[in-house]
Amino acid sequence: MKTEINVALHQGKVMNRLAKNYADLPAVIKEVVQNAIDSGASRISIQINLPQRAFIVYDNGSGASREKVTEALQSIGNTLKDAGRYGQFGLGLISPISIAREFTLTSCPVSRRSDYMEYQFVTANIVKQREVSIPSGPTNLVHDPCGRIWWRTRVDVRGITKDRRTSRLDPVELVGDITLKFGEAIRERGIDINIDFVNPEGEKSAIKVEATQFSGKKIEIFEGEKTECGKVKIELYVAPLGRRGRQGKVTFGTLDNPSRLSPKQFVECAVLIIDQQVAKAILSGVFEGQILCEKVTLQADRTKFEDNDALFALCEVLESWYKKIGKKIVGEAEEQASDDRFQRIGTQVMPYAELLLKQTEFEPVAKLITVGTIGPGHTKVPRKLIIGPDQSTAVAVDGNPFEDKEQGKPGSREERTTPQKEHPLHTPGLVYGPRGRKRVEVKGGSTGLRFEYLEMDDFRIPFTFEAETGTLSFNINNPNWGLCQETDAFLSDYHIAVVNTALSLELFRDTSRTAHPEVIKFANENLSHHVFAIRNSKALSVKH
Repeated sequence: MKTEINVALHQGKVMNRLAKNYADLPAVIKEVVQNAIDSGASRISIQINLPQRAFIVYDNGSGASREKVTEALQSIGNTLKDAGRYGQFGLGLISPISIAREFTLTSCPVSRRSDYMEYQFVTANIVKQREVSIPSGPTNLVHDPCGRIWWRTRVDVRGITKDRRTSRLDPVELVGDITLKFGEAIRERGIDINIDFVNPEGEKSAIKVEATQFSGKKIEIFEGEKTECGKVKIELYVAPLGRRGRQGKVTFGTLDNPSRLSPKQFVECAVLIIDQQVAKAILSGVFEGQILCEKVTLQADRTKFEDNDALFALCEVLESWYKKIGKKIVGEAEEQASDDRFQRIGTQVMPYAELLLKQTEFEPVAKLITVGTIGPGHTKVPRKLIIGPDQSTAVAVDGNPFEDKEQGKPGSREERTTPQKEHPLHTPGLVYGPRGRKRVEVKGGSTGLRFEYLEMDDFRIPFTFEAETGTLSFNINNPNWGLCQETDAFLSDYHIAVVNTALSLELFRDTSRTAHPEVIKFANENLSHHVFAIRNSKALSVKH
């Protein structure tokens, strides 16, 4: 004969373990903010005082009656919220007990002015109770929308744990997380969220949370569908380029819930199944926007998706999007970022190059550039430094880069005609050879000197210098260039090494504007030694 056994739970311990879904202070604060947004708040105030180990969140949402709070406490784990709201799990109400000694919830429903009730949650007492009861009682507070009691709900948390990992909080990161997670609601409803923060040293700061509209270039919407994950909608923009590069953020969520994961959270939960190139694109900052999936499932703490077939299928859809749309955009963005970097570093080095060119020993080289840039067939270089991309056609030129190119006539300054045939591969630094695609250039001032950056077909050529036009061309396909791309300091030093080598080499040209092959070889080997020194600057006690 079968019998039934009743299961008895220790409510206090279960509540404590459930609350630990919110593992640290930022997670708890975000959960309280989420409840405020769910209640329809248009104003939220967050006060964080780390020296006092406390925080308070106020909101002017709908508030909660005693009946509603009672129902929520008796339904922990089962949400009372609509599906279209952020919370699905009903755990947010008790989240502070995971990181604090105690907290007080004070709330009044929007339909009343003076029915503020206070509920006290003391962690140690809750954990001891097999059947938990929460002390509560009325207050003498009266709602005043223009006064001190403008709020409907207050969550006052005291005695935050001293554990440094759990209690660590960076206000800038918190603002970023709130913006990512709730940005859609903040933008649509114009929610005013302010943070008053006191750091461990007692220094005060005030931060306003602002969720700006996407300002990048809109990409065509990509929609995919698989049985396991249902419909997937990828609505992204190319993030605008700023001083620190592209800083776009892509959020992930479900179609029926506005709660969002950050790109880092998504990649972490899909790390074993997502294509690495797709993951890199998501984290690159190139894109901003949102990716929504019908059947993926949020875990209770809303920081990751369940690892199941739906997540795997979503990653397959993302891979299809990347191959069709994302890969090309990432490539273009990376190239633009590289070009901007080359321009920036070239602009920083150009004053040094022009100063070197003005030294007495380099007067012969300076005269060649001056004649070449303002003689017949050329336009005088303006004194103002000019920076900008050059889309000129790639050409291949025959002959020595330091000789006149027109019909082999020394001293000819006539305007060039069409390029000669492609020259076979030559000793690096001796000839132009195939010039390749120009990426970008930096122009100097009165000296007429300019830098240009080429993808030369012959990777062995580190640079070319054409004195008659003052053009120093860096080959970004050369191994030396690649070795120095690790840091801006390395690349800047490499620029200087090339400038020194190129201008010095000009002093060894004979009257026919040629240099002995051994001189060319020495200059090229010396440049390689410079690269070795640049990359091993720490061992040489050289600061970068």
